[in-house]
Amino acid sequence: MPPSVRHVALPALWMLVASALFAVQAGLVKSALATLGAVELAFFRGLFAAAAALAYLGLRGMPLRTPQLRAQIALGVVGWASLVCYFIALGLVPLGTATALNYTAPIFLTVFAAVLAVHRPRPLAVAGVLLGLAGVWVLLSPSLAGQRWAGMSIGLFSGVSGGLAYLLLSRLGAAGEPPWRTSLYFSAVGCALGGAVVLARSGFSISNWHEVALVAAIGGLATLAQVAMAAAYSFGVPVIPATFSYAAVVFSSLLGAWYWGERLSATAWGGIALVIVSGVMVSAQRPGAAKA
Repeated sequence: MPPSVRHVALPALWMLVASALFAVQAGLVKSALATLGAVELAFFRGLFAAAAALAYLGLRGMPLRTPQLRAQIALGVVGWASLVCYFIALGLVPLGTATALNYTAPIFLTVFAAVLAVHRPRPLAVAGVLLGLAGVWVLLSPSLAGQRWAGMSIGLFSGVSGGLAYLLLSRLGAAGEPPWRTSLYFSAVGCALGGAVVLARSGFSISNWHEVALVAAIGGLATLAQVAMAAAYSFGVPVIPATFSYAAVVFSSLLGAWYWGERLSATAWGGIALVIVSGVMVSAQRPGAAKA
């Protein structure tokens, strides 16, 4: 395979694998929500990610102590809120819609960066933001949201808080924090928050091996998806995997239609398409943020 083709095809292929794994993981979360809470599921997902990051850092002999503790905690809190909201939305709205709302994070990253004067958006990025907001407006319109307004709003908040998490993540990267150490602290903070909330409410509710298998599969798939995503970005062409990452929205929509019989209207598909196109436009203008 010629090097030019290899540096295009392989990142796209790895990101398609990651997107498929993320979609299946979201489907398993939707199934597990029948008996387990979103906070509890987020705890176990973070537990698997923390264990993987800790093992990697141990094998590489990398130091665990960070000079950016406050920033790491802030990222963990915001990222945990985004993940929990996404999981809650998965139980309230169609799988593809919840995923599309969660994937508005790059759009809101551009908004936050512009408001805080971190990055001056280019005209194409501005157009992408406006297009994405139009897609969100379509998805949240009364004709589509209906009785699912609460779930739609929670899903959108997962995207908003995700955009803020990306901004914090980019600052940690600029400060020289290694990605795997950031992953460890991100997961550890989420586990601590999730564990505290679960214990303060009613305690962990896992009661059978089926539920154990579900949370293990969710954590395992998320970890494999992260590895595949890292492989996609390792080729140094971030715009390609950033573009193909939106395949997760399509895969989630197809999975929802196949397994749960979720039928999205043409208007809903139009709103999702606007979010996908806008995300690609914004990511293409911010390759560093897309890689993060």
